[in-house]
Amino acid sequence: MKYAERIIKHPEFTALQKKIRRLEKERIYCHHELEHSLDVARMAWIYFLEDCHRRGQIFPEKILEEKKDDIYTGALLHDIGRAGQYESGVHHSVVGQEIARRILSDIGFPKERELKILKMISEHHKDGADLEQECFWADIYIKKADHDSRNCFLCEASDSCKWQVEERNKTIHC
Repeated sequence: MKYAERIIKHPEFTALQKKIRRLEKERIYCHHELEHSLDVARMAWIYFLEDCHRRGQIFPEKILEEKKDDIYTGALLHDIGRAGQYESGVHHSVVGQEIARRILSDIGFPKERELKILKMISEHHKDGADLEQECFWADIYIKKADHDSRNCFLCEASDSCKWQVEERNKTIHC
């Protein structure tokens, strides 16, 4: 996963991860730092593999590695705009797109895949009905993993959570 590896070593990414951790230190609700992004990446990858298995799809190793890198790249960057949202009030999907664009450019991420990652970042928080018709194949897995990674059933702040009761995870997913 050469691009995901480059992201986690990128100075802006690491600085923002530290900032998000600091800004969310006293937050009683779900956090959005690296641990969450890696949970999302791993779960999205599992969902993708399960889906391939159900469909009987087999990919050459090179293609499979590219798909894995795309999932991890998208998951690592999906909440990168959180610090900006806390500081400016602008939604993290908007702030995150600009940050991700810089990071992806710096690490030499392929332009033909960059737009799909940026679109995923801008839409990962939307309701399934609000997503544009033609979404990036990884969007589905990342969006599902982003939701399913939350342990609502153990949350001490559930009484004041903004998620509707029916949206909350009542058991382990994946």
